[in-house]
Amino acid sequence: FYGERFSLFLVPAYLLPALWVLGRPQWLHAKLWKTVPIGGVILIVLILWTGIRSHAYNREMIDSGPTELLQIAAWAERNLPAEERGKVLVARKPHPGYLLRMEWSYFPYVQTYEELLTELRKSNASYLYFGLMEAGMRPQFQYLLDPSRATPELKPLVYTLSPPAVLYRIEYPK
Repeated sequence: FYGERFSLFLVPAYLLPALWVLGRPQWLHAKLWKTVPIGGVILIVLILWTGIRSHAYNREMIDSGPTELLQIAAWAERNLPAEERGKVLVARKPHPGYLLRMEWSYFPYVQTYEELLTELRKSNASYLYFGLMEAGMRPQFQYLLDPSRATPELKPLVYTLSPPAVLYRIEYPK
């Protein structure tokens, strides 16, 4: 939970003491080989080290996004009619709605399938996106990751296997 993005507010708290230490007169006027300021050398080394580490980290993490969602969005672009754009998609986070060009509604915290259907109806949802993160946050619905176990109200349109994700069309009984 306490990843890098939650620590950004600490940058000023770390930066001020670092600048205070590096800005001390004994560091500013101390020299290596009688010409190179030690504080400047330390600052350049820290900046270079941070830049190299950041580049390596980002190169490794750049492809760690929701690839399954991109596959589903590409399928939807090819297969869903234009009039489906703007309909309500229920998902845990808003980016499936954005990528599918649909209005997003929050996946409700409910315990039973009947409660889920009630909430889907209340939000006038037409689609449901269910992926690995949704299954982790709502384990009572993990079976929705398997499109072969779809219920009569949820028609699987497209799914991915690795990682698993399913886009369902919601078909309310008449």
